[in-house]
Amino acid sequence: MKLTMNRIRQGSEEVIIRYREMTPQIEAIAGMVQGTGQKLSGIWQEERILISPEEVFYLESVDGASFVYLKDKVCRVSGGVGELFSVPPTQSWTRARRASRETVSGPPWKTESR
Repeated sequence: MKLTMNRIRQGSEEVIIRYREMTPQIEAIAGMVQGTGQKLSGIWQEERILISPEEVFYLESVDGASFVYLKDKVCRVSGGVGELFSVPPTQSWTRARRASRETVSGPPWKTESR
């Protein structure tokens, strides 16, 4: 797939997608541009919230419970880390295993303290 980007000084930004056949990759790109990409469902303070994968700093599974660490909160999510890891992120992920605990952290450039 060829990518062409042009910086503009004036006018509205736009994204034009040219494709022969709609594929999951094209759908994911369109969803990301439209802000309707895949979301995780989590519970924070007894309230269900939707979480974009790019908001995630860290995933952790402890004793069968999975948690998503965001910039300012920790949410419990259903499914194991393996299932959560299958959600296509917009950036790269780093995966690590420790003894009986498995963790997945977000992109390395997100270095703000947790």
